[in-house]
Amino acid sequence: LQAASLQIHKDLVPHKLKVKAAGGIGYASKTLEGMGSQVGTEININLRWTMRVFMDLELHAAYLWLGDFFDSPVVNGGLDERPNDPWTVFATFKWISF
Repeated sequence: LQAASLQIHKDLVPHKLKVKAAGGIGYASKTLEGMGSQVGTEININLRWTMRVFMDLELHAAYLWLGDFFDSPVVNGGLDERPNDPWTVFATFKWISF
């Protein structure tokens, strides 16, 4: 697997509200007949609110555009059709107490 990624982040409100965005692309080093080498391209975003010291509430979202690597039934569990592009949205609450 070969991959590249880029990440940027910015404090919207210093020490309180931060946004982070990232993207990446991946390629398979070896492929079988009938499949391409691009595994996919992803973009994701994270919004973090620091409520108190060591207490964060975060919202995450990500989307992956599957590449031509998934054109082959070999990687799709024997199915002839490509899977749908995966995505996710979730929240986390982090609290470190001593």
